[in-house]
Amino acid sequence: MDYKKILLVINPKAGIASQRYNVFDIIESFCERDCLTTTLTTLKEGDAVRLVSENAAEHDMVVCSGGDGTLNEVVSALMRTKADIPIGYIPSGSTNDMARTLEIPVKTKKAAELIMEGEPHPFDVGVFGKDRYFCYTASFGAFTRVSYSTPRKLKNIFGHFAYVLQGVSKAVEELVPHHVKVEADGFEIEGDFLLGGLFNSKSVAGLIKLDKCGLKLDDGKFELILIRKPKNADHLRRIVKDLGRQRFSDDTVILRRVSSAQFTFDKPTPWSLDGEYGGKTQSVFLENKKHAVSIFGEKE
Repeated sequence: MDYKKILLVINPKAGIASQRYNVFDIIESFCERDCLTTTLTTLKEGDAVRLVSENAAEHDMVVCSGGDGTLNEVVSALMRTKADIPIGYIPSGSTNDMARTLEIPVKTKKAAELIMEGEPHPFDVGVFGKDRYFCYTASFGAFTRVSYSTPRKLKNIFGHFAYVLQGVSKAVEELVPHHVKVEADGFEIEGDFLLGGLFNSKSVAGLIKLDKCGLKLDDGKFELILIRKPKNADHLRRIVKDLGRQRFSDDTVILRRVSSAQFTFDKPTPWSLDGEYGGKTQSVFLENKKHAVSIFGEKE
């Protein structure tokens, strides 16, 4: 299929100041392939959802240039409208976790060329509750709040380092365990955990890495991770070491591959969805929608 009519959605507020994309590089790459490009710009949170919902049906593909939050909005719009068109992603965010996972270049021109020369690949999408969606992470607990509480200006200037700065400043506050019961694909556990959630990414803000764990983005499964409350300082050090080595054991860091999971807390608990605030909930069901969307990558 020729993808001749492109809806290009740009988030001008995303990105590190020294690496801002050039919109003309993107359009030039598309024009060189005789594509007709409609360019729309977001002004505030939620604009990408609205713009894609209103215009996707008239185009052959939608391309977004922004951070992981912008990609989340585009995916959410396609899920809600059930528009069956592929997604092109040009990363220009602060951490670009999804770009690393999808092996998409962070250079604007190269990312645009990949869309034109590559092919769409199936990608699983997570459903959070009834009508919220996530691409790579839905998590609660230690440091997850850092992703959505770090000021955007600080993110844009310092990128990933902003998370480190913010994480250090909130270390004491964040190391508070959450009591939760998790029921997932016949697996059930209850206890106190520093962090938990479902993941579909090789890395999350540089804090959790899964690139050596046989991660697949289209297998209908997410990685369920639960990090136990440390018993003492030595236990905490072992947890940190296990995370760094991607070593998972029920004694420190629990890892399971699941298609769905029910989380029940003893009190309302805040969540992060793809680095943005997902609201508080005491009980929520998450599930994997296999091959829900397709995203451009290298030809196989």
